[in-house]
Amino acid sequence: VRDVPDDQILLLCGDANGCPGVEPHAAVTGPHVQGPRTAGGEHLLEFATELKLRVMGSFFPKSKGSGTWRHPVTNEWYTLDHVLVRSRDARHIVDVDVKQLAEAESEHRLVAFAVNPLRGRGGHARRGLRAAARPRRQQ
Repeated sequence: VRDVPDDQILLLCGDANGCPGVEPHAAVTGPHVQGPRTAGGEHLLEFATELKLRVMGSFFPKSKGSGTWRHPVTNEWYTLDHVLVRSRDARHIVDVDVKQLAEAESEHRLVAFAVNPLRGRGGHARRGLRAAARPRRQQ
């Protein structure tokens, strides 16, 4: 993680096997955390704090019960899967959401996120994305 160049956006995504909990944790978590903090969540927060990362799913509102993993016995949902970015790159993440795939037979739900690499780099990001998507004319 420390070897990723500063001019690159660092995205860490996966099953962290821990809930960060609803208690705020410095600049690491946002106001939209669900569920109790677990031991794995405590490790996740220590890791994120040490490397100056943010748990991005906690910065975007979600509907109640939108956890990422369902306990096979209790059928309760927990948020164990996360997207982490460096604090200075957080401005590039425009949404993190949980999706249920109808064809997937899994206790996990998909964590989807949207990235806008031009956001926060001056000018209007949407205009920049549209301009970047248009092919340039040959002169």
